[in-house]
Amino acid sequence: MQKDCSIVFSLVALTLSIVALFGIHQNTVCIPDLVLTLLGVCAALIVGVSVVNTIELLEVTRQLKEIDKIRKEVDEAKARMEELRQNANFALHVSYGLAFRNWQPINAITECLKALDIAMQQDDCVRANTCVNVLGAVLEEISKDDKLKSQLKGKKADDIPKDIPKWYKDHDPYKVLKDKIGKVFEKIKSVCGAEK
Repeated sequence: MQKDCSIVFSLVALTLSIVALFGIHQNTVCIPDLVLTLLGVCAALIVGVSVVNTIELLEVTRQLKEIDKIRKEVDEAKARMEELRQNANFALHVSYGLAFRNWQPINAITECLKALDIAMQQDDCVRANTCVNVLGAVLEEISKDDKLKSQLKGKKADDIPKDIPKWYKDHDPYKVLKDKIGKVFEKIKSVCGAEK
């Protein structure tokens, strides 16, 4: 609307300028003075509308900056939430692994391996070390109990990974814990009866 006002005032100013150049000069009314006065008023109005437009543009720019700031904060919050979700998943899988070790050895091993997968994906050496230690302790406890070991024989235990996943080698925890991870997977093979 203000842009339309600027156009109207500009057209009025142009018309008055044409009238001033080619207008009829009468002695009773001083047309050029009147035209120049009106022309000045129109110019002042155009400048005023331009100032208002500039102020509005600055306000819109400020609001866009605020929106960008809020968007950045939302993205950071999403990243923190994803990290917290991954940490909660990690803790949950380790807890399940420990909870299942005395009565569901297949689930205990599977849950510990899921936690190890999460630690590997996050390139978190400390958590990967925790997983390897917990998994080693779970496997040691299972290996001492013939009843639990018997549950790891046959088709039920086929879903337990017995070889180190190839994608582990692309992550830092594997480079740091290569020997420990190798021993744990050898222990899985031994406990599950898949030893060569």
